[in-house]
Amino acid sequence: MPFMRLIRYWRAFTLIELLVVIAIIAVLIGLLVPAVQKVRDAAARIQCNNNLKQIVLASIDASDTNGGMLPPGFGLYPLQIPSNNNGMGSVFFHILPYMEQEPAYKRTLQGSDPHGVNGGLNPTSPMAAYGNVTAWANTSPPYYTTYTPYWNSVILGVFQANVKNYVCPADPTTNNTWDPAGTASYAYNGQVLPSNNPSTKYPGGITDGTSQTIFFMDQASVCVDNGPWYDWGGSVADQAGGIPGTPGYGGQLALGPSSIFIVRPPPAAGCPWASWYVTRPVSYHSGGINVAMGDGSSRFVSQAVTGTTWWAAMTKDASDIVGPDW
Repeated sequence: MPFMRLIRYWRAFTLIELLVVIAIIAVLIGLLVPAVQKVRDAAARIQCNNNLKQIVLASIDASDTNGGMLPPGFGLYPLQIPSNNNGMGSVFFHILPYMEQEPAYKRTLQGSDPHGVNGGLNPTSPMAAYGNVTAWANTSPPYYTTYTPYWNSVILGVFQANVKNYVCPADPTTNNTWDPAGTASYAYNGQVLPSNNPSTKYPGGITDGTSQTIFFMDQASVCVDNGPWYDWGGSVADQAGGIPGTPGYGGQLALGPSSIFIVRPPPAAGCPWASWYVTRPVSYHSGGINVAMGDGSSRFVSQAVTGTTWWAAMTKDASDIVGPDW
């Protein structure tokens, strides 16, 4: 009998009560989603910061191993003249052995050309399609055995090296259809690591101070020359002739305070800043950009920094000092 009374007096929720509960849940979700997104953004920023730290430490390690000479942004390394067992490519290619990617680097040694002519690279190989790169690649006699990824690119079906530390999880442009194995979310500072040699002496060539000089920074993958990291790589403020981002290549060189980074630009099918598309860095982190400094540290630079301070940190030997906003 008591059980029957319980059933008799029980009633269902009214429609208003259900709507109130749903509204409360919706409010809680609305409060939770931004918090979760902030946590994700912070985690991505930390991961990117750590990637840059590993990249700059690898570059310093490379210089320590090779007589204090930093890898060039693009060119021959560690020797700056054609020679056997030398490397030819971007700085991101040269530091592979110092990023625990030595097997991938060594797979690119050109011991003999596919046409059986003297060994090494020659003008009839696919390398010849890279224009003035052929001069650095020794595509005329005498031939040399050279570590270079151009012949062995993914396009040609051989070279593949997906380097996790070269990809930032916050970068939404990493869907690189040109060569997925070459996706990169970072750029090198051409003022410190110039292309086309000569290399910079470390630390003697950084007279402004290694802790005051940027070596690497965030960049949108889609803006990295529309090509892979082992090609030209992402470059900023690189004054060497004949490379992407310089006058005559179809891009305008951004130097001085106007070279300051862009934060969270609107989505675009391609890089939307055609006039400075390789030479101006891009960050997809809220409020600033990650950079790697010459002393091996990495840090987050606020969006509030002035262009003058930014450029002072980009130069290596201009006797300029970063401002208090740094």
